[in-house]
Amino acid sequence: MTTLLGRRCIWITAAPSSRDGRITARQAIMIKTQVSTRELRFAFDEKGIKTFAPSLVGQVMTYWEDDTRLLRGRVTAAEVKRDRYGNPYVEVELEPLGAPA
Repeated sequence: MTTLLGRRCIWITAAPSSRDGRITARQAIMIKTQVSTRELRFAFDEKGIKTFAPSLVGQVMTYWEDDTRLLRGRVTAAEVKRDRYGNPYVEVELEPLGAPA
């Protein structure tokens, strides 16, 4: 099941519960994961941004959530997209790591 809340996408996977009502190993592994999507704009031409985008995957980034909380996240996906005027930008998906150091 996927729920879309503003710019945050929440993935919820549910496994069947055990007969005695305890949480199974499958349920404990991945019950809830939050992925935040951000747009990044760089002063690169199209060729440069296409080369740069894949290098972001796996990097740790610090970003603002709702202009009030500073969070850290690991980039899980990066894709080059275009805005309505045709300008290229990078859209990244960030998986939260925890509080900033």
